[in-house]
Amino acid sequence: SAIMGETEKWRPISLDWEASLRSAYFLIPALALFFGGLVIAEKLTFRLLMVVLGGGVIGLFLGLIQLSMGEDSPLYLYESLHQGLPLGFFSNRNHQGILLAILPPVSAAVALELQRRDPYGIIGRMNPVFAVAGVAMICLLGVLSTGSRTASALFPLSLAGAILMVVPFRNKKTASLVFGGILLLCIAFMALLVFAGSGAAVGLLGDRTAAADDNRFRFWPDVIYALNQFLPFGSGFGTFEPVFNSVERLSIVGLRYINHAHNDYLEVVLESGLYGVALILAFWVWFAIKTTSVWRGDGADSRIQLGRMSSVALALLAVHSIVDYPLRTLTLSALFGLFAALLARAPRRSETQADAPA
Repeated sequence: SAIMGETEKWRPISLDWEASLRSAYFLIPALALFFGGLVIAEKLTFRLLMVVLGGGVIGLFLGLIQLSMGEDSPLYLYESLHQGLPLGFFSNRNHQGILLAILPPVSAAVALELQRRDPYGIIGRMNPVFAVAGVAMICLLGVLSTGSRTASALFPLSLAGAILMVVPFRNKKTASLVFGGILLLCIAFMALLVFAGSGAAVGLLGDRTAAADDNRFRFWPDVIYALNQFLPFGSGFGTFEPVFNSVERLSIVGLRYINHAHNDYLEVVLESGLYGVALILAFWVWFAIKTTSVWRGDGADSRIQLGRMSSVALALLAVHSIVDYPLRTLTLSALFGLFAALLARAPRRSETQADAPA
């Protein structure tokens, strides 16, 4: 610094303050839905969930039409390396897959609300299990057709959470057995489709699952190396690309450039340092406390059911972030904000017990 004559200059924490500012702008939709979700009326919350469910199903059928028309389909909204697969409204098959995996618990919350509002109507008399099963079947088809390994692996967790929402179990042991049974059945069904199916999309999932060489495992060591260089403050939000390019080994350089770490936890810590670690740990502690509370609460309370739905959806997105970057997509980050708000506003177990009649 002395040789360059810049000893008197301020040095920002971020290597690129404009990129960090753009990252802050990116958070606006998620923050808007989070703070709005904290104060919005339950009636409007239900309408929002209907929009989420309806939009997801429309995107599913759009993706299936794209798949049937092939790579040159005019229905693709963006140019993508994943053209030829069902992308729906996304440009990445993994993001389409995880959105579809979220829909079963959303459908469970919607079905329970419809039953609560009109218990003697046509929909109200219908068992919510049938609604969840119908949505789950078409979503499973959509998830498998994307070839997304992580979304396919997480789908049993989603379905198990949805079933536990709509089927009241008084006995915890019975609930645990049902949860485990659902997981085993889903895993067996998907294994049958992957290893015995002949469809092109299902075959793609099998090929990708059997592939031992995953590119992200090759460049993660470089991300970790860069992370260590910028501790404790990080390189600044939005600076992953130039930082990674500066440390990328020549042995892994190829025709495709790496735009994200494909592990959001690594990327957040690289860009924000120990502050990011503290933020991630704080989220998981809060999530564990709230999730335990809502699943022990009174399932007859609509706020508890919304909290249960949100806990499943947040868990799916958080786990998926280990091997991808779903929260760097506006739609999924906005949904994350909404689900976080609905989980935050769910009453504690003691509050539901106090409100219950003697």
